Amino acid sequence: MRRALLTRSANWILGRLLPEAQKDAVIGDLIEEHALRTATSHAPNDSWWYLGQVSRSLLPLLLAAARRGQWLTTFGAAVAAYGLIKIIESASEVTLFAVLAPQSLAYVLAAYLIGPANMMLGGYVAARIRPGAATVLAIISIIMVLQWMATAGSTVSIWFSAFFLVVCPLTALAGGMLERKQRNIRVQ
Repeated sequence: MRRALLTRSANWILGRLLPEAQKDAVIGDLIEEHALRTATSHAPNDSWWYLGQVSRSLLPLLLAAARRGQWLTTFGAAVAAYGLIKIIESASEVTLFAVLAPQSLAYVLAAYLIGPANMMLGGYVAARIRPGAATVLAIISIIMVLQWMATAGSTVSIWFSAFFLVVCPLTALAGGMLERKQRNIRVQ
């Protein structure tokens, strides 16, 4: 189950970065090669091979997408939305700190809700500015949470970090999907 999730996630990332004309062929070739490796080898690392292939392709695919002119404005919209998120999040934390005691349960629960709620709003705003920007925002949030985890060290619990590593990108994508649904309703 976990291996299938890893390969599905990798295929989703490729699907977002590849041009439409190449998407089916490239992903199909990768799936075929993976199936051959799985059939001839009983190594548990086949899914890691798959992820390695995708990860080595990310930078060239991102650069190619930028050359096609699709990602520069999308990236700009995502960065602008991330800036908005950080401003709202900072204001929320200052207000929260002024109203609640940092050791209280209410403070901890609110701290768990502020980031994802702002990320959903950011995903909505990013997608409103430019379709696809919520996906880039989700990637930015993963990078920023990983950076935060690396610099925070042992001062932050692993559960707190893992929560934000999973939930923030998902809420950014959910905000983008919400905006897409509303756009479809407005068009009809």
